[in-house]
Amino acid sequence: MASGENEDSFAYTQRTVKRMDTCKILAVEDTDFARQFLSLSLRNEKCERYSAKNGAECLDMLAADQTFSFILMDIETPVITGLEACRVIRETFLPPASKIPIIAVTAHHQQEYQEQLLAQGFDQCLIKPYKKDDLLAIIDKFRPKESAYDLSMLRDWASGDEHMIEELITVFVKDAPHKLTMLREACTSRDWTEVRNIAHSFAPQLSFVGLEESYNETSKIETLAAENIGTELIAPLLSHVESQCGSAIDALRKDFKL
Repeated sequence: MASGENEDSFAYTQRTVKRMDTCKILAVEDTDFARQFLSLSLRNEKCERYSAKNGAECLDMLAADQTFSFILMDIETPVITGLEACRVIRETFLPPASKIPIIAVTAHHQQEYQEQLLAQGFDQCLIKPYKKDDLLAIIDKFRPKESAYDLSMLRDWASGDEHMIEELITVFVKDAPHKLTMLREACTSRDWTEVRNIAHSFAPQLSFVGLEESYNETSKIETLAAENIGTELIAPLLSHVESQCGSAIDALRKDFKL
């Protein structure tokens, strides 16, 4: 092959694509004190902060801007409650808005109540009164991380055959969102056998395209589902896999012009 021939095509099969997005927080709180407490708690954090006074304002803001990293949702807000706003986001919005992590902010300490919130679409609970460290832990978990794909394993398997690589990437980009939707639906309905089966079949695909963190988390979901462990542990793992895969799929579509 002459020097430079298919150079760009060969380069992207080896490249690790990384991207760091801005952390944007939408906080839904109906009191001035709660909004000010949040603002002061995050004063030294590198993130953009937005606030809504109730679930209705939250829905309007999300309809206009779907790039929030996550939502801190007070459960008992006027006009539209946080619980109802979460239901609307999950059931009527399209991705990526419908997949945004939503953290329930509640004063209820009962484990059963928290499990009900997780089953109704929330990704985690933050219990009032919370400490600043509790809030920072939430931010650290859901802050956008570097997302990457690495096709070195695929390149070795295909022995440099660009057509084979592109064919498999095309299948992955088409199939992965469907697998994630099925996984989310099975998790929501608490069908742990289905969760386990989907995670088992999906995890190797993630490893093949170099999404090792997502592979490890999906394998963990499989293990938890096999042990009939509920959404409290599975939901945050699944949200992170969805976020990581979404970024990687966008990058793959762009690089392979799909």
